[in-house]
Amino acid sequence: MLIFERGGLIFIFNFHVSSSIFDYRFFVPQPGRYRIILTSDAAQFGGFQRVDDSIIYETFQEDEVNKLSLYVTNRTALVLARV
Repeated sequence: MLIFERGGLIFIFNFHVSSSIFDYRFFVPQPGRYRIILTSDAAQFGGFQRVDDSIIYETFQEDEVNKLSLYVTNRTALVLARV
């Protein structure tokens, strides 16, 4: 897993060949609502369409930091934007 923020976008990469992760929780720099604006699992990129990009994800507080929780499929890159 590789997660980083650049230019207000959150980039998530799961390079594992077989393990998808349900309810993966990670830090985000700003509280709010986020949506997926790009998923490499989309059909147009040859993916299997396992990621629902219509969901709006809301941050929550855990250990006094802002976090998101989402399903991260194997061999997939996701880009999230704050809405």
